Amino acid sequence: MKIYDRLYGEMKFPPIIQELLNCPGLLRLRDVRMANNQFVAFPSFASASRYEHSLGVCYLATICAKSLKLEEKDATELMIACLYHDVGTPPFAHAMEEVLQARFGFDHEQNLKDLIMGTSGSFDGTLAQIYQGQRLKLMSICQSSKARRLGLDLHRIAKLAAGDAGELLAPLVNSDGMDLDNIDNIFRATSAMGLIFEDCGKLAKNLANAFCISDGKICLNAFYDKQIKEWQRIRDLQYTAIFESIDDFAYQTMIKKAIGYLL
Repeated sequence: MKIYDRLYGEMKFPPIIQELLNCPGLLRLRDVRMANNQFVAFPSFASASRYEHSLGVCYLATICAKSLKLEEKDATELMIACLYHDVGTPPFAHAMEEVLQARFGFDHEQNLKDLIMGTSGSFDGTLAQIYQGQRLKLMSICQSSKARRLGLDLHRIAKLAAGDAGELLAPLVNSDGMDLDNIDNIFRATSAMGLIFEDCGKLAKNLANAFCISDGKICLNAFYDKQIKEWQRIRDLQYTAIFESIDDFAYQTMIKKAIGYLL
């Protein structure tokens, strides 16, 4: 199977990852945008989906795992965690999450763990269904002979995806600083918004090599200081552009109000 991406060109994944690409939880993300709403100022941004973003983060994880010289088990669990990190994202993304959190105490990380583990949570019911009668494909894949030989741990995958502090590799997926998720997010969003035109895919792949393990924790390699500062510059460019779009703030506020009334 050949998969081509707007940032990275052809992306190659190991067989276990390829088997997961038609999982109901991931297929649903084709219809969930990266943006919280259809931006007035950045109409092209509406075409960027959480599905392509999830594949992009997983692809960066393959580069990062090779750079860190991870064992196959650790590398595969990291890639799966990156692939599934957004499966708990509701429609309208963070806009809806804010309403659910305010009304019901919705916890994005806990909901993500419940979905990956197939356990009952406040928002997914007793079967953790994605579509009616369908659950994530991940659990059955982790029970395959190949996965058992590797010793894949579904619980650890859930903790990596949710950014649990007790997992060494979790900051690569979900952290307060630069991680694989927001490397892809920033470059994918700003290019889709029409804010940058350079080859940001190459820079993203370089930054996937910028992580190292020191004193038992994930750190950034000072050798990549120039690339990290460029990522920060582009991130500032993106958020400044979004914050200055008054029409889009009004649009998003209306969506939150509508969701609130619906609930």
